[in-house]
Amino acid sequence: MKRVNPFRKIYRACNTGKMADKFANLREFPLLLDIELTNFCNLRCLMCPTGRGVATRPKGFMSAELFEKIIREARVYGTAIRFVRWGEPLYHPLLLRFIDVVKSAGLLCHINTNAQLMDDEFISEIIRLRLDSIKFSFQGTNKQEYEKWRKGADFLTTLMWIKALHERRGRKPHPYIIVGTTVTDENEEEIERFKEKLSKYCDEINIGKTRNIIDTTLAPSTNYPDCPEVFDKLSINWDGTVTACCADWDNFMTAGNLNKNSLKEIWNGERMNYYRRMLVDRRHSELPLCSKCVR
Repeated sequence: MKRVNPFRKIYRACNTGKMADKFANLREFPLLLDIELTNFCNLRCLMCPTGRGVATRPKGFMSAELFEKIIREARVYGTAIRFVRWGEPLYHPLLLRFIDVVKSAGLLCHINTNAQLMDDEFISEIIRLRLDSIKFSFQGTNKQEYEKWRKGADFLTTLMWIKALHERRGRKPHPYIIVGTTVTDENEEEIERFKEKLSKYCDEINIGKTRNIIDTTLAPSTNYPDCPEVFDKLSINWDGTVTACCADWDNFMTAGNLNKNSLKEIWNGERMNYYRRMLVDRRHSELPLCSKCVR
């Protein structure tokens, strides 16, 4: 069965078009919301500000009241939901309930996970709830590299749960299974072996470059690409703070707070328009995260 990523049209729309055109014809509401259910994590990954413990913002879990407020507004516009950002979604005790809320609202729903907290019940539930897609986060292409970067994780455990989900899903349409990894010095042969091994148990494999975003020695970028972040999506932290950038791990580029304003007000607000204008004018170097972005 040939499967298609249910988010494909949204991702394509986010990555199509010039920033100036998008700003001039700004969407009424974002296409996509990235929601951080918690910024607690069970791992201590070397490249991650959560794992390294360097983020200074408070830690916690999104409340049901705040989450339901977000979905009520998103439902009006048919906005897709992803449980991603700076923690492990499976840590949240209400994750399955939240997936149910999203799907009951008729919205697309995706989660990223390191898989270490998965169990048979969780697999059964996400299949029953018709979770649209799930991404398993790796590092490297083998056990040694994976466990070097992802402190506290077990390579074989991650493989086991990917295989288990693939087997249990069978010919059911959901969820779409993605494996994503980043590499450092792995050669093409190692990468191809990884792809060949994992392709039997997933629908898509993404390979990127491992990047330590908290490295203060990183040189500013000299090649700024068109960015969809401020024109197509918003990122929401567990406490309701909203940021303009998916890479914002410590509230460097906040745009508002859902405890004070609606998503639509924040989306169309002065702060978001400031970030948009800065990017359209290619003033990336003046923004703390955009200056070193290599997207």
